[in-house]
Amino acid sequence: MSTRELLEGAGTELTLPVADGRAHEAPGLHGRLWRSLRGAVDVHARHGVLTLMEQSVVSGTNFVTTVILGRACLQQELGLYAMGFSLVLMLMGVSRALVWMPYTTRSPHLSGRRLIVYTGSVTVHVAGFCLLTALGLALAALVTGFSAKSAELSGLLGVLTIAAVFMLLREYARRIYLARMQVSKALVLNLMLAGLQIGGLGFLACGGVLSARSAYGAIGAACALVAGGWWLAMRGKLRIRRRQVWVDWRRNWKSARWLFPAALISAGAVGVYPWILAAFHGTVSVAALTAAQGVILFANPLLLGACNFLGPLAAHTYARGGARSLSRAIWWSTLGLVCVMGLFCVLVSAWGEELVQLIFGPTYAGQGKVVWALACAQLAYAAGIPVEFGLLALHRADYELKSAVLRLTVTFTLGLWFVQRYGAAGVGYGILVGCLAAAALQWFAFRRFVSHA
Repeated sequence: MSTRELLEGAGTELTLPVADGRAHEAPGLHGRLWRSLRGAVDVHARHGVLTLMEQSVVSGTNFVTTVILGRACLQQELGLYAMGFSLVLMLMGVSRALVWMPYTTRSPHLSGRRLIVYTGSVTVHVAGFCLLTALGLALAALVTGFSAKSAELSGLLGVLTIAAVFMLLREYARRIYLARMQVSKALVLNLMLAGLQIGGLGFLACGGVLSARSAYGAIGAACALVAGGWWLAMRGKLRIRRRQVWVDWRRNWKSARWLFPAALISAGAVGVYPWILAAFHGTVSVAALTAAQGVILFANPLLLGACNFLGPLAAHTYARGGARSLSRAIWWSTLGLVCVMGLFCVLVSAWGEELVQLIFGPTYAGQGKVVWALACAQLAYAAGIPVEFGLLALHRADYELKSAVLRLTVTFTLGLWFVQRYGAAGVGYGILVGCLAAAALQWFAFRRFVSHA
């Protein structure tokens, strides 16, 4: 934000009128300017630190869950769990496009009763999506149950029919807090979940009954308790009006009509890789990929925290400062993310294989190339995070769809060949090429739109 914009936002005048009609420089101007600037920086810094802490809890919970399964179960069970988790992530990506992103971009422009009613409408939208999710997973479990070869997969899908619904509801509660920039409440929510989820998994592991299916049962139960607590806390802070539910859906769909197919395609472009790997090399290879991803999870608090921070920030920056302020914010955010992730890639290249063995045990030795490939893919992904939110703030969600189509094309061309030839490392190579192509397209479009704004 420029000095002039900061002063205008603070309501500070550069000159003061005096008796003789002349204007003189305001006394203490530099002191007031410094205090305003420092206050603005402190607010964003505190919010950024809280966002990083919140995302660290989420990523840490997922990491500990993966380690418990890797240590306590056979590789096949870890592979099944990873396939199920990729499916949950795809569902969350679709829900993000349909509900969470429209809410994140629109809610800053609402307040009071209108925000309460809008939140109620969005809650109904999420409930409808959860119902469709349960029906779809139940149907998939029924269809796969006819084949003896897919009995384990059918059982997993059956558990996910219930567990995935509560996982989506818990994530929705978290997204509401993040969109309102109430990160401390999201942090408390996820600390509660971490305790319940890890405690439940530890109990199952000690009893010798931990498996992919029982793990999702414990995770679903933990999410149900947390989502229920959120619902009780939100009483009076959301209101459902039947007529407004449809009106808000149509408004959200104006942006979601691009985001929804983009989310489906993006989720498929990345989430399908574990299933492709299992088809070519079996679930043991998926377990090896998951172990390597466990090391990459160390970067997740930064990347996902950046997503949670940059989405609301881009919307608020554009609403208050226009395209030029948005461009500066996106550029500096990208530079910072790329620098940090570049350092992460160097560290992973040196010690990635040792970390995998230390965390998951000697069974998962020899995954150095897989870790390196996935780290490079994360670097390419980081380069596209800020500009994606910049385009969304500019209401150019159509480029989300275009970049998603580009990634999907890479997945089912070069990606298939990479996986078939290089196994788990090929997943990293495929994601790397897809993310680089998508980031190049998005940056080209963003610079063009900002220059004409």
